[in-house]
Amino acid sequence: MNDTEAKIEIETASAATELGCFTLHGEAAANWPCRTETGIFMEKDGSMRIVTAEQQIEISGERYAPVLYQNCMRPEEKTIIPLVVMISPDGKSALIQDINREVRWKSGQEAKLLPWKPAFGKKSCVQCTNCGRCSW
Repeated sequence: MNDTEAKIEIETASAATELGCFTLHGEAAANWPCRTETGIFMEKDGSMRIVTAEQQIEISGERYAPVLYQNCMRPEEKTIIPLVVMISPDGKSALIQDINREVRWKSGQEAKLLPWKPAFGKKSCVQCTNCGRCSW
């Protein structure tokens, strides 16, 4: 490694819950700026707050995931808005929040934790605003 290369330290954190095993490697946060700090945090009331930019959750066929956001006025600005999971102190319920929605999960309800990788998709804009996102 020479002087111009920078080594990025990636810490791994994990938490086994009734909802599933959350594992955060820090890879997404190392490559893209996140709006909030990612990690696994213990709150004063005994609940656990998991902020992830690496995993998504599927509950009842609906996926709740982080979002890779690109500013339409400044396309060079890209940010990850992480998924937030608040697990109750007893671990029997959770509040899951993505950018637009939130859902409550209760013990016994089927849920799947899936990996998530940041990627841009082509928008299908109904009303074109000439933002330049689709390279039109």
